[in-house]
Amino acid sequence: MREAKITVKSDTMSSGESQKMDLVSFGGYAEKNRVHYARYEESEMTGMEGSVTTIKWWDDQVTLIRHGSYSMQQEFKEGMTHRCMYHTPYMDIPIAVTTSRLNVERISSGWRLELQYDLSYGEGDGETNRMKLEILVEPEAEKDGEN
Repeated sequence: MREAKITVKSDTMSSGESQKMDLVSFGGYAEKNRVHYARYEESEMTGMEGSVTTIKWWDDQVTLIRHGSYSMQQEFKEGMTHRCMYHTPYMDIPIAVTTSRLNVERISSGWRLELQYDLSYGEGDGETNRMKLEILVEPEAEKDGEN
């Protein structure tokens, strides 16, 4: 894996209020068989310290995998609803994500992933948040001899 700067910009709309957060992490980037991977450690700022997040993407799909004290696997594909269990140190929470927009774009410094989705908690009768994520993955330039 090459070193990479990973910037996550989130906008959560809940109960008519917007909450924005920008987080910059340093981790790794790799590509294998036309699938891209970025990995970083969660910080105290996110409240998920002790967890590692891996973002895996193709042209039309993004998977977010978290391992550690907080763990889950979310699948994002435009028009798809994905249900999973969010494991926390305190309890397991069923969640569902319904992706309304997904854009994967190669940019000069790396990759831009844009996601818009509804996030529901519980068994379908819980609170729903409208989420927007922009993820920028900026790998270090390849060194001579690297593939």
